[in-house]
Amino acid sequence: MSDDLDDDDESEEEEEEEEDIEDGEKEPFAGGGKKLIIIGAAAALLILGGGAAVFFTGLLDSLLGEEKDSVAEQPPPPEPPILIEFPKIMVDLKTGRCRAPFIKLKLRAQLSKSHEARFNEVQPMVMDAFQTWLRDHERSELVGRKGTEMMRLKLFAILNNALAPAKAEAIYFREILLQ
Repeated sequence: MSDDLDDDDESEEEEEEEEDIEDGEKEPFAGGGKKLIIIGAAAALLILGGGAAVFFTGLLDSLLGEEKDSVAEQPPPPEPPILIEFPKIMVDLKTGRCRAPFIKLKLRAQLSKSHEARFNEVQPMVMDAFQTWLRDHERSELVGRKGTEMMRLKLFAILNNALAPAKAEAIYFREILLQ
């Protein structure tokens, strides 16, 4: 008989809970479902974002043991450049007066070792082109920083035109005397 009473008590409690829900009261964990979905979506977004970051930064390749480039596929390292000294250049500059100003230059060219033979072939032509270009300019055009940079660019272009298809890497002034 006590079992019947216990069953009656339980059924009464269930009926009261159902009435509370029908009256507009929520279940104690009803709002937890939305929070769970938001947390799950945030976690999924974090995991996907982190995975994308690992993929695009290349960290995944090192974790999987993949190498980007094998040693056999890489081109050989470039040869170290060499500096070749030009003979001293001394040229009278263009002027309308009897006593012409002159320029004295000591130059070096930087190029790769493999282009040295080509440089030796064209050096007389390059020297002639340098002197011709310098004679066509007045002292006032070559003075100062702008004049020096213009002279460097033009002499570099003359050198590269003569060396073609090879190329010089740079041209350096060791001495500039402009009188």
